[in-house]
Amino acid sequence: LLHPDEAQLTALRAALAQLRREYEDTTTLPLSLHTSVLRHSLTAFLLRLAHLAASSAEAERGQADTTFTLFRDAVERGFATNHSVSAYADQLGYSRRTLVRAVRAATGETPKGFIDKRVILEAKRLLAHTEMPIGRVGAAVGFPDAANFSKFFHQHTEMTPAAFRAEL
Repeated sequence: LLHPDEAQLTALRAALAQLRREYEDTTTLPLSLHTSVLRHSLTAFLLRLAHLAASSAEAERGQADTTFTLFRDAVERGFATNHSVSAYADQLGYSRRTLVRAVRAATGETPKGFIDKRVILEAKRLLAHTEMPIGRVGAAVGFPDAANFSKFFHQHTEMTPAAFRAEL
């Protein structure tokens, strides 16, 4: 699970060797002092492990951030024609599961939810700032059939595209 570099591995081995020596040497120090030295040696070893674990977790977060950033950029380029999580995963060279984990870590939502929100945002923008017919707005965001677009829009906003436009 942890991947120490050579210097970290050397330091961990040295700390573990020191811990072993202190554990085995019961004659050099009085018992109470021996216990304290042993406790401190163990603490030093555990602190090294904790630092390594924190570094590994940070590197993983960085990787997840990179995965999410690539996904976000791909969605931004292709949301009007591609609403499929699997297609984005294939395009980016990640498994669907990896993509789900990265997007959830970055946004708290699923990749499909992220894509849908982007589609809805663009649809709202087009409905609010253009005079395009609703069918053309739907086509612009990847729904060639106006009825499917209206149903999708209603599911995500609880209002029809026409009602949204009229409310503005």
